[in-house]
Amino acid sequence: MHPECALSVGKARHSRRDRGDREAGAGQIAAITARDPASATSLYADDAVFIGDRGETSRGKEAIVAGFKSFLSDPAIKVDYKPGAKVFSESGDMAYSTAEYTETYTDSATKKLVNIKGTNLSVWKKQQDGSWKLVADSNPAGPTG
Repeated sequence: MHPECALSVGKARHSRRDRGDREAGAGQIAAITARDPASATSLYADDAVFIGDRGETSRGKEAIVAGFKSFLSDPAIKVDYKPGAKVFSESGDMAYSTAEYTETYTDSATKKLVNIKGTNLSVWKKQQDGSWKLVADSNPAGPTG
């Protein structure tokens, strides 16, 4: 089946799932703001893959948690996240979401603040209990000055 045929963006049909996904994403941003790595990573599946802004890859929840602990230990960290499209599979068990973000952090090598602007593509999988988990999360970025 052609990918465009397999995905549905009907708002009325998917509004309840979309709301759950949006609330989950907002909870993650709140946890990042609170510098809470356990809550910030609670949405990741045990076998998830996270690709950071410079292309570094963390495989598995333990590696993702370790990365978030390091990331959130920076007192200068600031993230502004603007959710974009959310698209659910026709079967309702997979989805992807997009977003744009800006981020400020301290470069570990130079100790200078870095500002980046990036995009996010997240792949979600519905669990047997009805919850959603991130199975892939990609966040490519480039410097903004």
